[in-house]
Amino acid sequence: MPKVRKEIPELERLVQTGRKKFVRYEEGAQLYSMGLHTFQELAKDAKAVYHLKRVVLINTEIIDEYNHLHHMDLNDTKHYCLNLNQKMSCLLEIQKHLFPGIPDQ
Repeated sequence: MPKVRKEIPELERLVQTGRKKFVRYEEGAQLYSMGLHTFQELAKDAKAVYHLKRVVLINTEIIDEYNHLHHMDLNDTKHYCLNLNQKMSCLLEIQKHLFPGIPDQ
């Protein structure tokens, strides 16, 4: 039987102040006010998923940057269903923003 995780009441404040950069799927879905499956798809599309042994962590900075680049409404999931070319260009823009010293390929 899975272990029940305790609720983090100040989760949003911790993420906003930068003290909690990585969240789990359940925390991220709660933080961004969306369903679990929708948040999982968003995190995968943004390439913000990190697998550490048997733990999956999501980088909230990458999610926020992905959302900002697409000017998307988090309650409308149709906006982030992009074709492959748009996804690749978005990822390149995120890479340029996060790592400005890396030359273009």
